[in-house]
Amino acid sequence: MLSRFFIPFILLCSNLCSAQTLDSTAIRKARLIKEIEQSNYNELCYAGSIEPLSNLCLKLDSLFNLSSFDEIISYCDDTSHVLKFYAFEKIASQNDRLAFSILKKEILDSTLFNKQSGCLSLSKPFNLSLIGEYLRFLELKYARIELVTPNHRVSYIPKSKRKQWQKKRVELLQLLKDNHINATQFEILLH
Repeated sequence: MLSRFFIPFILLCSNLCSAQTLDSTAIRKARLIKEIEQSNYNELCYAGSIEPLSNLCLKLDSLFNLSSFDEIISYCDDTSHVLKFYAFEKIASQNDRLAFSILKKEILDSTLFNKQSGCLSLSKPFNLSLIGEYLRFLELKYARIELVTPNHRVSYIPKSKRKQWQKKRVELLQLLKDNHINATQFEILLH
C-alpha cells in the first residue's frame, strides 16, 4: 500500500528537482550573459604566460559549457561586441563555414573594439578583429605547410587541405574587396 503512494511521490520530487535544475541553469546563463555584456573590452584568455585565466574568460567558459551550439550561434546577434567576438571565436574553431557566413554579416561593423592583454590595451575595429580571428583558425586548419609536433617530428598538411586554404583565401579576399577593406593588413592572405 505504501509503495503505491511512494513511487508517485518520488516521481513528483524528481520532476520538481529537474525543473529546478533547468530553471537554475537558465538563471545562471542569464546572469553570465549580463556580466559579460557589462565588459567593454575583450581580454586574452591568458594575460601572460604564467598568469591564470581572466575573470571574463572564466565567465565565457562557464557560459559556453552551459550553452548548446545553437545558443552560442545566437550570441553572435547580441548587442555586446565582447560576447559576439568570443561566440564567433568558438564557432570558428568548430565550423569555419558558419564562421564565414557570420563574418559576412558583420563585415561592415567597424565599431571600435577594445582588446586588453596584461597592461597593454588596443582599440581595433570589430570587423578587423573578426577577420583576424577567422584567419587565425583558417591558418591553423588549412594553411600551415609544416608543423613541428611536441616530440619534434615534422608533419605536413596534405595537398587537399592546401587547396581548401587557397579556395577559402580567395573567398575571403573577394569579401574584403567587395566591402572595400584593405587586405594588406592581413599578411597571410597575400602569400
